[in-house]
Amino acid sequence: MQKNIVGTIQSLPVSALVLSPRNVRRTNRNPIEGLAAAIKAQGLIHNLTVAPINGSGKFEVVAGGRRWRALRHLIKTKALPKTHKVDCKIVAAEMAEEVSLSENVSREDMHPADQFDAFKALLDKGLPVEDVAARFGVTPLVVKQRLKLANVSPAIVALFREDKITLEQMMSLAVTDDHAAQERVWNAARQPWLREPRELRSALTEGDIDAKRDRRAKYVGIEAYEKAGGVVRRDLFSEDVYLSDVALLDRLTEEKLARAAARVRKEGWGWAEYRAQSDYSELHAFGRLAPTLRKPTKKEQGELAALDKKQSLLEQELEQEITEEREREVNDELQLVTERRAEIEQAREVDDVDARTRAGALIVLGHDGAVHIERGLVRAEDRKAMRAQQSSGQPDTGSPEAKAEKPEFSDALTRRLTAERSLALRASLAAQPVHALTALTHALVLAAFYDDRSTALDIAVRDEAHLQRAGGNLDETKAGQTLHALRTELQSTLPNDAADLWAWIVEQNQATQLKCLAYCIAPSVNAMQDRASSMHTYTQRPIASSHALAALLGVDMADWWEATSENYFGSVSKAKLIEAVREAKGDEASTRLEKLKKGDAVVAAATALDGTRWLPSLLRQR
Repeated sequence: MQKNIVGTIQSLPVSALVLSPRNVRRTNRNPIEGLAAAIKAQGLIHNLTVAPINGSGKFEVVAGGRRWRALRHLIKTKALPKTHKVDCKIVAAEMAEEVSLSENVSREDMHPADQFDAFKALLDKGLPVEDVAARFGVTPLVVKQRLKLANVSPAIVALFREDKITLEQMMSLAVTDDHAAQERVWNAARQPWLREPRELRSALTEGDIDAKRDRRAKYVGIEAYEKAGGVVRRDLFSEDVYLSDVALLDRLTEEKLARAAARVRKEGWGWAEYRAQSDYSELHAFGRLAPTLRKPTKKEQGELAALDKKQSLLEQELEQEITEEREREVNDELQLVTERRAEIEQAREVDDVDARTRAGALIVLGHDGAVHIERGLVRAEDRKAMRAQQSSGQPDTGSPEAKAEKPEFSDALTRRLTAERSLALRASLAAQPVHALTALTHALVLAAFYDDRSTALDIAVRDEAHLQRAGGNLDETKAGQTLHALRTELQSTLPNDAADLWAWIVEQNQATQLKCLAYCIAPSVNAMQDRASSMHTYTQRPIASSHALAALLGVDMADWWEATSENYFGSVSKAKLIEAVREAKGDEASTRLEKLKKGDAVVAAATALDGTRWLPSLLRQR
C-alpha cells in the first residue's frame, strides 16, 4: 500500500475491514439494529476512519466501530451484498489511537429535545409513523412517544433543555395535550415531592376514570366508549388509559345493564333490576325461591331403592361384632351411599316456572367488570302476599262484605288470660333448654331469611355497627365472602315458605340448629370503634370488649386481613410505614424506605410486608 493514501478517502469493501484493538470505545451498550436500519434507509452518512495493516490490503477500523458492526449485520442478513463498499478516511497506523480518542471524546450527543423535534419534522412532512420507525430501527410506539414529547408545552420543553425538568417528568406531563394544564400543574407543584412523576400524572388525570381499574370502563369497553364520542386520554409511556366523560360512561353502563336486565326478564321472572354497584347487605333483604322436586325417573327410582337396601344391610352389619378395619370400611360405604342419594336429589331440583312470576333477579356489575346475576330473589312484600294468598280461605275482615263478629272476651280479660299464657310458656321454656334452642333458632331464622317476625318470642338481632360507614367494599373481603357463602349454603336447605319453617326447625338435629343460630346472631357482633381514641368513641363497647370473644373463637386476623396500599399503607404516615416494615422485616429493610418519597414508600412497604402476616395494633389479639 502506498504511503500517499494516508489522509485520503477511499472506497473500500467491508470485507477488507477489521475492528482495531486500538479503538478506544470498547464498551457497547446499545444494540446496532437501529443504526443498521438507518444505514439501510439513508446510506452511511459518516465515513469510517481506518488505518492500513502492514501492506496486507486489510484495514483496521479505529473510529466507527458501531457503524462497521451495523454494516456487517446488514451483509449477514443479506440486506447488502458481500462486495459492498464504503468510504473510509485513511490515517497513519501510529495516529490510530489518538484519532479514535479524539472522535469519541469531542463528539457531543444530540439533546433528546432535538431528537423529538427532528422526528416531528419528518412526520409533519407526511412520512408515515411506520416508515419513520423502519428507517431508524425503532418501533412505531417509540416514534409516537417522541412525537408526544415534541408536543409538550414549549415552556416545559425550554425547561427540559435547561435541565430544570427531567425526562421522566416530561413523560408524566405528556399524559395530556393541554399545554395550559401542563404549565399549571408544573407551576403549582412547589414542593419537590409534588414534582415526582407519579404526582404530576395524578394531578393531570384527577377527575378522569382509570380504564384499567374502573368497573364501568371494563364493562362498557374503551372501543364502545370512543364510538359514542367519549374522550380518551392515553399515556403512551405507562400504557394507562383514562376516560374523561363520566356522564357518558354512566349512561353507556346503564343502557348496557338495562339490556342485560331485559334479557333476564325474558326468562320468565316477575321482575329484573340492575345495579351498577351493590353490596352484600342488599341481598339480605331478599328471600330465595326454593326449587321444586320433580318426580324421579324409573332409573332414579331403581337406584334409590338399591341405595336404601344397601344402607339397610350396612347398618345391620354395624350392629354386629366386626373388626375396626371393617367398621371403617362400612362407614366409608355408608358415606358414599349418602353422597350418591344427595346427588340424585339434587338432580331432581327444578325451577318452578309458575313461581318465577312471584320472584325476580338482580343484575349487579362486579368489580371485575363482569355482570353477576342473582336469580330467584323474593321481595319481602311478595313473601307476605304469597302467605296471604295461601291463607285466603280465611274471611277477609277488611272487606265491606265481611260480617263483624262480636269478640268472645273483653279486652281486659284478653290481656289477663294471655299474660297467664305468656308466663306459663316462659316457665316451661326456661326449664327445657333443648326446646329453648329450637324456639330461639326458629325466631332468628324467620327474621333473617324471611323478614318475618310472626313468632311468640320477642327477640331481635340488632346490627348497630353499621359497618358500611367504614368505607371500602367490605363485601369483597375474605370475611364478607365467607358470610355470603354460608348464607347461600343455609338458604338452600330452608323451606320456601315461612309457614313451613317451624316444622323444619323441629325436625333438625341440634348441630343444624346451632349452625343456623350461629349465623343469625353473628350480625350482632360489634367490635367497631368510631374514633381513634376509645375515650371519645360513639359506641358503648370499645374494641377491648371483643378480645375475649376473639380468644374463644381462635380468631387470628392475619388469616382474614393483609395490609395493602389501599386498605392501610395509603392511610398512614411515612413514619408508620417504616415502623411496620421494621417490625416485620428488621432495621435493614426499613432503612431503605427512609429516602423514598411517600408514594414510592407506600409501594415498597406493601411489597416488603407481602406474606409476612404483619398486623397493625388494632387487629392484634391482646
